[in-house]
Amino acid sequence: MSSTEICGALKCQGYGPGVAKDLGIRKEALRGWVRQAEADRGERDDRLTTAELDELKQLLKEVAELRWANEIIEAASVFFAQEFDRPRMRPSG
Repeated sequence: MSSTEICGALKCQGYGPGVAKDLGIRKEALRGWVRQAEADRGERDDRLTTAELDELKQLLKEVAELRWANEIIEAASVFFAQEFDRPRMRPSG
């Protein structure tokens, strides 16, 4: 059973302080699950939905990868600019 399903059941039945203990989790974790499930159902607008959080994680990963790629490109640009700026010696013959 997922946290969303647990939260849905708890929301319908109401939950007291003993539920977290019965589930073997901390009250704060249960409270967070309930809030997240409410956000996922569109009942809260003060936090991102699970889908939005997943998308945000993916976008942050892509940004990190793009920044890394840009660093490589910048380093290559500097290297090749130095290579082209060096005077070339012609072979004497």
